Amino acid sequence: MYSIGRKPLQALVTHMTTLLVYSSSIFPPAALDYAKALRSLLSYPPHLENLDQNSWRILTGVCWAAILGDGVLVEDGWEEGMDEKDDSPPTAMATQAAATLAKGRSTTTQATNELALLIPILLSSSAAPLIPPLPIAGSIYQYEPSLGLNILLKVQRFFYQHPSEISSHLPILRSMNIVFAALELNARHDFIVGSLKLLPHLVGLWTMRNKQVREQVLIALRMILPFLTHKAGLEKDKTGVVRTSLERLFEIMPKEAVSRWGLEPLEIGLIRLRCHDLVREGHRELQPFETTSFTVSRMSTII
Repeated sequence: MYSIGRKPLQALVTHMTTLLVYSSSIFPPAALDYAKALRSLLSYPPHLENLDQNSWRILTGVCWAAILGDGVLVEDGWEEGMDEKDDSPPTAMATQAAATLAKGRSTTTQATNELALLIPILLSSSAAPLIPPLPIAGSIYQYEPSLGLNILLKVQRFFYQHPSEISSHLPILRSMNIVFAALELNARHDFIVGSLKLLPHLVGLWTMRNKQVREQVLIALRMILPFLTHKAGLEKDKTGVVRTSLERLFEIMPKEAVSRWGLEPLEIGLIRLRCHDLVREGHRELQPFETTSFTVSRMSTII
């Protein structure tokens, strides 16, 4: 693929982004073709790196607005409202929470699916301002939520709007993990706030059949749980959310290992055993089906 120069690329991206929007909504005749063209164009790393921060903000805002059903504006300023009290897991009260957080119902189309695939590509850009800038020396530090946290809150809204699996779940989860990786060591407060809000939803997604979706859920849980379960990681009033979510996760996971007939014991006759050559093998860590005196020679083909 041939590279396009910085200025022609900026002009092309600006043109297609502008024509995607008409009267505060996605323009249907051009949406699918332009979304595919933008994804193809920015999937090439040199093109992605030539995208300036202003264009990145505008295009990212258009993608999220289209996916969440918000009014679509071609502007670089967008923030997500945050309710600090809303950390409850999605239960029977999820309808009320969705009415507050969803702020509109999104419609899934081929165009919005293409725009969802574009989001993790955009978040992989070095121009993505996911973490807040360092404070100026000598100035008074004032906390402001990072753009990364705003994106995590948009991910939460997406999960409220689409509790059942749709094709956009996979790119949205990939986008979420990119943001988590950026915030993990660079914006700890925003990382924990976003983790608390998304943990109940991630546990709910564990039951989905798509293995790729569950793989992304597992990646997220491995990143956030060491922080959320550390004794110094949370305030006491927030620990109940983590405890409830983990109890639900521990309830769900064992069911996957159990077939409809239940777990059956492994018969000793199915395993061929041999004696250890202690002189040759020496001291080492024991493996499964291995003791200090004998080990598995080979497993039966029945297993």
